[in-house]
Amino acid sequence: MNNKLLIAGLFLVFLTVFLYGENAGEREPGEIVQITGVVRLVGNANFSELLISGAEREQWYITRNDRHILHDLQHRVVTVEGELTVHQVVLANGRLRGDRQVLHNIRIIEVKE
Repeated sequence: MNNKLLIAGLFLVFLTVFLYGENAGEREPGEIVQITGVVRLVGNANFSELLISGAEREQWYITRNDRHILHDLQHRVVTVEGELTVHQVVLANGRLRGDRQVLHNIRIIEVKE
């Protein structure tokens, strides 16, 4: 009886992980935007993120796949074009923190000295 309960529990856990992981990479295509701002690296060594800060406290996060494009341009003003998607940030207690703007498939338009 205990073995059957354990196997059923493990099956439910694996099924939940599988179903969540299958939809995790999907996203709706976003609009193409052109933005200008300062390239910054935020966070600590293990959880750093690259973002572009705009003039009015706007922030656009760069995906890990596109990080190499802007990594050497930190602290410089750039104009880039990319696909914008917006994700809601949910805290551990279930409260909504707000939206996070993420840029995908970016390309550099201009780098200001």
